[in-house]
Amino acid sequence: MDIVNFESKKLFNTMTLANGGVPVRLREVSDVYPTWGKEATDIVKPTSQGNAVQNAQKEWTPLAGMAAAYEKDVYRPFKSKTSAEEQLDAAGYEVNKENGRIQDKTTKTEVVNVRPGNIPLGMLERNEYTRDEDAFNGIMPGPILTDPIVELPWFAYKDKAEENFWGSAYGNLFIGAQVKSDENGRVTVSPLSFPDKVKEMEVFEYEMERQQVIGQVYGVNHEIVPEGAARWAMWALEDRLNYEGFNPALYSKNNRRGEDSVNSTAYFSTGRYPGYPYDKNYLNHDLHMLASTGRGDVFDPRMNFEYRYSDMGIPGLTDGFNAVERDVTDQLAGRIHWAGEGKEYVPMYFRTIDMGQFITPGSLEISIDGAAWAPLKPGAKIAVNNTNDILEAKYVSELQGIFVLEVIADLDTAKSVFTTKKTIDGKEVDVDKAVEVKVQYKRRGEAGVPTFMDWDGICGSVFILFQK
Repeated sequence: MDIVNFESKKLFNTMTLANGGVPVRLREVSDVYPTWGKEATDIVKPTSQGNAVQNAQKEWTPLAGMAAAYEKDVYRPFKSKTSAEEQLDAAGYEVNKENGRIQDKTTKTEVVNVRPGNIPLGMLERNEYTRDEDAFNGIMPGPILTDPIVELPWFAYKDKAEENFWGSAYGNLFIGAQVKSDENGRVTVSPLSFPDKVKEMEVFEYEMERQQVIGQVYGVNHEIVPEGAARWAMWALEDRLNYEGFNPALYSKNNRRGEDSVNSTAYFSTGRYPGYPYDKNYLNHDLHMLASTGRGDVFDPRMNFEYRYSDMGIPGLTDGFNAVERDVTDQLAGRIHWAGEGKEYVPMYFRTIDMGQFITPGSLEISIDGAAWAPLKPGAKIAVNNTNDILEAKYVSELQGIFVLEVIADLDTAKSVFTTKKTIDGKEVDVDKAVEVKVQYKRRGEAGVPTFMDWDGICGSVFILFQK
């Protein structure tokens, strides 16, 4: 934060982002995260190691390099036993003694993408940089908290924490651990929390790290859904029905036989042709519509979308859409029956338990009669009982949670996979096998996750007791 001394007319940098005590520069698109052993306990996610850093040209990186400033489990920029001034000097910069800004050592020109190391003072409780420069409240730094207990979203990995532009903590945090700021003001564990690292330190590194400690971990929370009634909070039904992403009336339009063959569906009936008087409650249990295809044991396994209170939350606030992704496995969608001797098959409609934005796009897979899982996409050819090209996915909508299968094999081949031999009255006959259709997919969301914790890579929250 910059202010002007109105007597000297000079601009001073009076408050800035904590950076762990060493000089930093703006990240470049060529910067990458260090590569260690790619273990789950590393401070950077194994799949992100060696890849481009987050937020190039927006956030900072240690001037000496991230590989020199970080060990695999901790931010330790003074391990090289060089001070902040020595790191600046090695990179060809120096501090202008008149205004405190960074300049090139040789040309003496000001450098705007490098900042000196600093010592943390506390935490601002407001997002100050969004305020107007010329407004009265724009020149007030606001309260700096030095001894509160604050709760922050807790990420396991640094790269995931950097997807969140607000305050957060990351790394191997535990009760009693001392914490410090990383190069961008995020809270991370101090190397002083680990006795084996302290044993390695000389007085210089120990003192530099001591000055960077801002407090310690007061408590940790591994539950992303807190106790209480928040998980039951829902959007008003009338508002959800008016929002395209949650309107179950739109999901039902899928051109099933006997339904939606005209522009005005029964659901929107005005009592005149081509609609007809219709009780909307029928839509909640529309077995009569699915049964018209002549297949038994195929049913709607879910409550209608507008009545699902227990697993949705308020969209964008308490639905946990970013924080939670879990596997839905081995879900029985229905069964395929033998049509009968010489009889043709009709398109078969199946439903998943979830639908809408909850199904991660591209994650839907299918298994017929216990076969290996295969991607379920429009046009996919599906094998049954080790025989290829028996079924084709004619229609797949993750938004609606509906997929349509059609038999493309000839009747004799279809009979061989949909029937089994059975002896009845001493005579071997073909009987219906009732082949199971199962699906699996990834489901996003968890009702009740607080908004501040709804981030990909979250592992809970942490309470920091500031001690400055």
